[in-house]
Amino acid sequence: RMADLEALTAAVEAGDRAAAVAITRQAVAEEMDPRAVLEAMTAAMEVIGGKFACNEIYVPEMLISARAMKEATAVLEPVLVAAGVRPEHTAVIGTIKGDLHDIGKNLVAMMWKGGNIRVIDLGTNVSTEKFLAAAGGRWMERTSVRRWDRIITISQAMQSILVRDYRARPERLA
Repeated sequence: RMADLEALTAAVEAGDRAAAVAITRQAVAEEMDPRAVLEAMTAAMEVIGGKFACNEIYVPEMLISARAMKEATAVLEPVLVAAGVRPEHTAVIGTIKGDLHDIGKNLVAMMWKGGNIRVIDLGTNVSTEKFLAAAGGRWMERTSVRRWDRIITISQAMQSILVRDYRARPERLA
């Protein structure tokens, strides 16, 4: 019996971590194309994202599905690397200094990883200097997404400083 990628999509969509991991392990054992396995998981998250956009589900339901995908992707990741599947884009993400909330950041990072985007997660309560250092690092020319976030009003001033300082950098990309 071959691994059922439709069942994998359904498991990720339903947030069934055990089933998603089991089906992914089976697919890996059967040497299925890792891109097809990843696409099955990504398809589920596209459905979840659509439901979220239409207010059919909320953040907790998205997190349940994202965690199922994260665990299944952890099984698949070494196979993707061995097959030479490399992310096409790199993203830097973190929450701005003064904000310790990370649910939204983690959710976005999981979605990006599932979309075959390399994610450099700076964590929470990240200083302007750390963001700017990441934006100017040796991989700058390959970084196509930079994302910072804040959820609380107290960190709004830090975000304004970060945006101002980032825009002032002569080496920044468009």
